[in-house]
Amino acid sequence: MRPALKRLAIVSLVSGSFGLGASQYLVMALLPEITDDLAGTAGSGDIALVEFATSFLASGYSLGVVFGLIVLPMLVRRMSDTRVLQGCAAVLLLLTMAVALSPSLALAVPVRFLSAIVHATYLGTASIVVARMLGSGRDGRGAAIVIGGMAAANLVVVPILTAVGAAVSWRLGLGVAALLFLPAVLVFFFVTPLDADTAALGASSPKESRRKANGVALLAVMLALMSAAIFAAVTFIAPIARELQGGQFTLPMALVMLAFGAGMNLGNYVGGWQADRAPVRGLWIWIAAGGSGFATLLASNDYGVTAALGASLVGTALGGMTPCAQVLFLRFMTRRRRLGASLAPAVVNLGNFAGTATGGLAMVGLGVHSLPLVSLGFLMLAAGILLVLSVRMRASAD
Repeated sequence: MRPALKRLAIVSLVSGSFGLGASQYLVMALLPEITDDLAGTAGSGDIALVEFATSFLASGYSLGVVFGLIVLPMLVRRMSDTRVLQGCAAVLLLLTMAVALSPSLALAVPVRFLSAIVHATYLGTASIVVARMLGSGRDGRGAAIVIGGMAAANLVVVPILTAVGAAVSWRLGLGVAALLFLPAVLVFFFVTPLDADTAALGASSPKESRRKANGVALLAVMLALMSAAIFAAVTFIAPIARELQGGQFTLPMALVMLAFGAGMNLGNYVGGWQADRAPVRGLWIWIAAGGSGFATLLASNDYGVTAALGASLVGTALGGMTPCAQVLFLRFMTRRRRLGASLAPAVVNLGNFAGTATGGLAMVGLGVHSLPLVSLGFLMLAAGILLVLSVRMRASAD
């Protein structure tokens, strides 16, 4: 493939992940506005309860991602990577636009769920296609480039659309995000990325297969717990920031999301580099960053300093952990690379669902101030699982 066409294909794929990031995190940033519109709760006294109901736009999406990982690989296993990517982008374009036009929460939540079914397959397939175009040994960088679209969306688009959504309409913001999937739909009518290497791989011994299966299971549990820790706080970052500033937004929510996006971009850049070198060590770094962020979100500040700093540190952990985890999944699943590459985003979204649900219940029952503590609890469990995985990997290498 000519370099210009290769760049065009990569930019189009990143535009799709840009749309994924913009739509996913915009819902979190505009949770109060969406609540007022779809749930009709402006002026309601039980704000926490209704914000919890509206948060199913986020948690339901995450559940849809996990459901999609179960059913979609079987449906697309005979399709080329090009057609898989094109079809996923078309589904995301149409259904994200449908959510933006939904008249009620009862319709928006199931449509959002359906749009999520292709999420993991799109990100996973795009990551291995980009890595293939970059050359061998670039799985971490390929994942970082694609996931970097989501990170860049948080830095550039989400803060702008958050401000637009707060001032004009959240529907306008989500509609703009939907259009970001269009390049990936159109460009692959004219450009075909490199085909997958279909060379046969040698069969693993039963002992080696069990070791890899155990590694996948431990890594999935660890990543789900780490993701739950992050999203128990991030999904409700608007209520948390409001609480830390004494019940009002002295620091605009758009700037808090800008800090989150900056952290996510930094984590993604460093994480992609780290993943191709020492992915397990990278996961320890991101656990430490996340823990620091949650601790910061426990401290009140009327000017929003702790809200912005905490969001930035948590964003760093989110941006860095996925490339590291994805490289490990690919090392464990050498014979099923598309599925292996899709596991990381799917497991992250499983954790998203668990964290959002747990965080929502904690917010209703214990108050917004309890959310960083819930996140720290999840993170400690993730660290324990990662310790077990690290010991087992070191033992198998000896």
